[in-house]
Amino acid sequence: MRRALAILALAVVAACAPPRAELVILNGGDAALLDPQLGSSTAEARIAVALHAGLTRLSADGATPLPDLAESWEHDAVGREWSFLLRAGLRWSDGSALRAADILASWERLIDPATAAPYRNWLANAHFEASADAAGRERIHVRFTEAKPQFAELTALWPLAPVPAAQRALPPGSQADPFVSSGPYRLRFRRVRDRVRVEPNPHYWDAQRLHFGVLDFLAVESPFTALNLFLAGEADYAPQVPRLAAPRLREEHADAFHPTPQFAAIFLRFNLRDAQLRDPDLRLALARAIDRAALAAALGGLREAASGLVPPLLDGWEPRMDPLQYDPAAARGHLAAWRARGGVATPELLVPSSELGRDLAAVLREQWRTTLGLEVRVLGLEGREARAAERAGEYQLSRSSWVGDYLDPETFLAIFRSGDPNNRTGFADAEYDAMLDAAAAAPDSAARFALLARAEERLLSSAAILPLLVDANQELVAPRLTGFVPNPRGYVDWSALGSRP
Repeated sequence: MRRALAILALAVVAACAPPRAELVILNGGDAALLDPQLGSSTAEARIAVALHAGLTRLSADGATPLPDLAESWEHDAVGREWSFLLRAGLRWSDGSALRAADILASWERLIDPATAAPYRNWLANAHFEASADAAGRERIHVRFTEAKPQFAELTALWPLAPVPAAQRALPPGSQADPFVSSGPYRLRFRRVRDRVRVEPNPHYWDAQRLHFGVLDFLAVESPFTALNLFLAGEADYAPQVPRLAAPRLREEHADAFHPTPQFAAIFLRFNLRDAQLRDPDLRLALARAIDRAALAAALGGLREAASGLVPPLLDGWEPRMDPLQYDPAAARGHLAAWRARGGVATPELLVPSSELGRDLAAVLREQWRTTLGLEVRVLGLEGREARAAERAGEYQLSRSSWVGDYLDPETFLAIFRSGDPNNRTGFADAEYDAMLDAAAAAPDSAARFALLARAEERLLSSAAILPLLVDANQELVAPRLTGFVPNPRGYVDWSALGSRP
């Protein structure tokens, strides 16, 4: 039945779709926003790589910042002071001049609380200004109060990309028409819950290196539909596959299937503002009743049990002891303590209504039932709706995920600072914040990592979150494509892809 529905969906999509684009990306859920400062989902990030350019861009393997809008940059020994030399003659996708003032105004908009930008803390405690030399060459100068050794990597990512004046003038969440951008591609059209179509931006400084004329980012949430589209030759890239299909794909499509560990975590958020979840005994009971090794075995797909929030993929990263290890007896003790104080209600778990979300919820419910005798309700919402509910705090437990924006433990830990817009749990701890501040001021990477590991241990001890799994990329890439490099970030530079004759 499921296969029949997927084939029917394929037929409906084919009947309604415009002619096939030269490069078709199956983008998972629908992208809610094209504004680079407001998007936070992986679907929005993939589109942002095409539409928006930063001062730098990432190499094809996602590891190294390269020149983009800035042709060069300099920084001091610890990364507190940065200077970026802009290219001459930069243009927006409508042909108008892109100046240093646009970048500064964009960054001011990013940090403005009224914008409610998820990544506004990237420029916290930063002072930025522009200068020009006698020849009119412009520079952007950035000074932080703490070390930011990864800032060149951050400037390659969409939140720090420039936003044109027309978009800056609109209320957050609105979209200018026409939509103007700075990246290698420009928007041709967007159909909600269908596709975002882009075409080469002739005003991009390096437009000559683009190999494809038209790209489609299709909103296809079902991995079964995505797999059928890919195998039928209707798509060139899929970010995930149904877990039961992975063994067959390894055998029959080894030239297209690229499973790799991902710098990403799947975890539970506990809403500390909720009257029930505010009680640490209930959180600890739920957390310590979960056998993460059994969960990983049940879900498969190369996902591994997590022993911390930060995936163990970084050289030099040594996390401390996980304080939330599986312990059924301790879990039952915490539950008894909660009930002794009058706790009686049944918690609710919010999950995205995807294959992974449904399967994960089923395993967790059974573990809680078996270990605690506790029935947990499950609320499944479409991915965009689930993220909105989480941001609004309208949940008790939530299955969440986070892909590292840059290759550093801080990308996972900084989002749980007090008041960070990506926190979404109500966790606020001055000592945790102080540990992050101390790490930023550390004299070397070893001392910095040690402080961040202590911060992770404190975060986990609070039971504001529970790491579940280290995620995995399970990408399908058409064998005809060149320039694709599997990497832990799941990053793809669409402008670097070509096609074999």
